Amino acid sequence: MNDRSVRLAWPSISNRRPALRSLLALGVLGGCQRLIPPRDLKAPDLQVTGLRLEGLQRGEARVALTLVASNPNPVEMPLSQVQFEIRLFSQRIGRGRVDEPSFVLPAQGARELPVTLDVSGSDLGRALRRGLGERIAGQSDARSPEAGSDWQIVGSLRWAENPLVLEFRKQGTLGAREERSSR
Repeated sequence: MNDRSVRLAWPSISNRRPALRSLLALGVLGGCQRLIPPRDLKAPDLQVTGLRLEGLQRGEARVALTLVASNPNPVEMPLSQVQFEIRLFSQRIGRGRVDEPSFVLPAQGARELPVTLDVSGSDLGRALRRGLGERIAGQSDARSPEAGSDWQIVGSLRWAENPLVLEFRKQGTLGAREERSSR
């Protein structure tokens, strides 16, 4: 995933129309308040409340999850295009997405979200062999961003219909109750 730099393309306006340029700038700046998330935004808390195997095909399992997302913020969170990958011992084992293309988490409220997760059986097997082998040998790649964690969820989403992509990462250790998160 790339860093948080943002490149915006602004429409070209002739220098002969300063009043039009000023009005456009005010309109864009006024609309940005809805399009840009607040700086002190906290990540939602997620709980899995349902899990159902939808099917097995060619070594891949399709899993339907039901998540309850709790928004701890005093503002609603309009989100869209939430997608992620799951890694186990630094190896991708599956991809997921929220089934609703866009949704709103109510301010200081909760909402149920349907999620589809596709897990590769061969990738899962490889990751388990690698991870368990490293644990037995007492090795790990300390240069890896996932060093010290057994699992990671890495993904992206959009705030409302903003073209700006926000990335997220959550990671933890198998058997541990505490997770580490970054935005």
